[in-house]
Amino acid sequence: RQNILLVEDNPGDARLIRELLAEGSGTSFVISEVNRLAHGLEQFADQSFDLVLLDLSLPDSTGLDTLRRFQATAPDVPVIVLTGLNDEGSAIQAVRDGAQDYLVKGQIDGQQIVRAIRYARERHRMVLQIRDLSLVDDLTGLHNRRGFAVLAREVVKRAARTGTGLVVTFVDLDGMKHINDY
Repeated sequence: RQNILLVEDNPGDARLIRELLAEGSGTSFVISEVNRLAHGLEQFADQSFDLVLLDLSLPDSTGLDTLRRFQATAPDVPVIVLTGLNDEGSAIQAVRDGAQDYLVKGQIDGQQIVRAIRYARERHRMVLQIRDLSLVDDLTGLHNRRGFAVLAREVVKRAARTGTGLVVTFVDLDGMKHINDY
């Protein structure tokens, strides 16, 4: 059973996607539907989803900016772009911006969308695993320099957004090279 957030403002397209998921699947999907990006971000804050199906032409956001805004809020959830725009350049840019797939409405069937969901979830899981491996020291299990920088940026953004302060403590241990080389 997979929880999917569908962000689509056209009721006909939303109904078609629901039908495609029902026909092409042996998997059970629980679909929550919203018609604006802002509502999708609110919904995402209230509950967890396994995947997002995101239209790029919404009343409150259009184009790849829609994807970027969603990714900024929910980077740990795979996103499949659903659009009426059949443009390879936009598709490639969407994938570069973090989308797991770019599907053109009217050109997909039930099996294709279910397969895209399955592959997107697996690809995204692998990307997160690789990201974690690049941010954490294998030996200690602690964040490495890159991991610290990523975490620090997120904490600083959150502090600025919430208006709270933060404190950083830095500890320098002498003689660690000898331990690391051992």
